[in-house]
Amino acid sequence: EGGTGTLVPRASRRRSGEGERGVTLSQTILRTVTEERAGVLCTDVQEDARFRDRPSVIGARIRSFLCVPLVCRDEFLGLIYIDTGRVEAPFQRTDLLVATAIASQVALAASNIRLHRAAVARARLELDLSLAEKVQRSFLPASTPAIPGMTFATYYTTAYEVGGDFYDFIPAPSGRLGLTI
Repeated sequence: EGGTGTLVPRASRRRSGEGERGVTLSQTILRTVTEERAGVLCTDVQEDARFRDRPSVIGARIRSFLCVPLVCRDEFLGLIYIDTGRVEAPFQRTDLLVATAIASQVALAASNIRLHRAAVARARLELDLSLAEKVQRSFLPASTPAIPGMTFATYYTTAYEVGGDFYDFIPAPSGRLGLTI
């Protein structure tokens, strides 16, 4: 989640159509996938020493699972986790390979979405700054006053798109001229 390192479920589905419940993941699975950025396959939780004593896995009645990382350009974006309680249909190595290929495409799409959102935000900011610059320049006088024997020269530029400087020529009723900077 946004560089915090916290995994937040974005989608969760059940084949049974039952109400959604929280996603239960073993910390061992999470650690392996996030740190090693490698997929994890367990064909039988009861036979796999890594997971058979994990209360979170046993309590969820998981029989077989696979978990693959979403990684794009060396950035960990999340993971895909799939489990089943069906004894007769455990996940196999080919399932892990398919899930890894899908995860690769999902990670690329998610990364492209992030890049697109950043580009849109940057373009919006640039437009706002451009408008702010136009508004700021509209406060400046369009020309210098014409006073016999005097010549005025002005130059205005900002360090960035918008600055805080201002100048103006203010004619006084007495015929004098005020200058503000």
